[in-house]
Amino acid sequence: MARVRQHRRLWALALLCLSVGMLIGAPLSVGVSVRSTSPPLPLTATNGGTGQTVYAVGDTLYADTTASLATRTAGALGTIYTSGGASTAPSWGAKGTTGNCVQWTSSGLGDTGNVCGGAAGGGIAGYSAAAITFAGTQYFPPVGGGPPSSTETAVDAESPSAGTITNFYAVVNTALPAATTLVFTFRNNTADTAVTCTITAGNTDCRDVTHSFTPAAQDKLAVKVVTTGAVTATNLQFTYQYGTTGSNGTVNSGTIHQLAYYNGTGTAVSGEATAGASGTYVKSNGTDWGTSTGSASGTGSCTGSVVTATNSDAAPTCTTAPTLTAGSGTQTYHVPGVLYWEFTNLGNAADTLYITTSAYSLPAATVSTNGDRLDIELLTVWDATASTKTVQCNIGYTSFDTTSGFTGGVTFASFASSSVSVTGVVKSALIRSAATVMEYYTTHMVGTAWQASGYSSGSVTWANANNVLCSAKSSVGTANIVTIKQLRITWSPR
Repeated sequence: MARVRQHRRLWALALLCLSVGMLIGAPLSVGVSVRSTSPPLPLTATNGGTGQTVYAVGDTLYADTTASLATRTAGALGTIYTSGGASTAPSWGAKGTTGNCVQWTSSGLGDTGNVCGGAAGGGIAGYSAAAITFAGTQYFPPVGGGPPSSTETAVDAESPSAGTITNFYAVVNTALPAATTLVFTFRNNTADTAVTCTITAGNTDCRDVTHSFTPAAQDKLAVKVVTTGAVTATNLQFTYQYGTTGSNGTVNSGTIHQLAYYNGTGTAVSGEATAGASGTYVKSNGTDWGTSTGSASGTGSCTGSVVTATNSDAAPTCTTAPTLTAGSGTQTYHVPGVLYWEFTNLGNAADTLYITTSAYSLPAATVSTNGDRLDIELLTVWDATASTKTVQCNIGYTSFDTTSGFTGGVTFASFASSSVSVTGVVKSALIRSAATVMEYYTTHMVGTAWQASGYSSGSVTWANANNVLCSAKSSVGTANIVTIKQLRITWSPR
């Protein structure tokens, strides 16, 4: 204080002298010495400054000691400024390294591209808001707690990654009044999905644990709520599963091509012990799953015998066909079968061209033993129009023309009739007598009378696949004079 008073006296004396000089018009010189006590520049941290005089754009300040500040040069593009912990200077580091994990990034929550890792879409998401007034159709954002809107695009949000959305739950804090409902529907790109549930009067919650949908990355998501009646000042929460949560189960290690299954009660998923040899399959023994030791049930055939049992791991059991007593001898029992049956209702057009059945390709070597035979039956119907009706059947032909008929093969049935309002039937027996020889016998019926066409032979290579086709036409070009009704081909062993 004494020093301050001394300074004040000096300044007062100086001002007095200056005033006197000005009054008398004479210059007056007064010397005053003032000592400064300000700290030196730049100010240090202990004096409230930084101690720094030069900076680069992007530099940050940090305490390098307990009494000083230092600058840290900006890190590389995209790096993260992280703490080093107590008594350690901070530093810039790459995303995703230890200690540098930021969950919400441009790659999306839970995305495989996220610096924190994780499976695509994995996690539980939800929405929570208080005092919601429900009315008409409203749209809610899929997460957070923002207010609803009558305009979907005002609240929808992009899916951060591809992942399945399922297990949707919605709950309000008070039971809905009478005659009210809240219908919740998940939306994807402004369209309803299968995920939906309804809170009805007197209840507080609903859920859909059955349906799901899989948005792609950047699909627009929202939840639509359609209200019936008046529901006011109600708190709302909804949650749902996005992708596969880590808590759903533990996947044990396995090898390539193993099947995954639950080996016991709990959360662990294991791999089937062996992938199985080629042709095996997975089967149940009633309590567990295993790999079969052979081919699938029913694989295999019984040639010249009958199936007496089927097996889960092998071909069927074959047994010699039973024998029938015939007088004092025995006769082996063989069972025929229908190879092809065509049921149609095809009438001729208003012309004189042939109409045909569908071509049946007899598999190669079907008639493999001398004495084996094919029985072929064709049924046609003729109307009351006077005309000549021509019917033909052929095996092994190389081509067919609707005007001239067959080229090649053996035409085993061929007849013409001028009868009207009758049924025309052809029955033919084609018998293998040698590897390339066919003997055949044909009869036909017009109306109620059977007429034999005779017994003959022709050349057919039975080891080859042979086409069978039947045709019919009328000599008068009026529609539906001749109608093909059905064709049946039966194989009989010798």
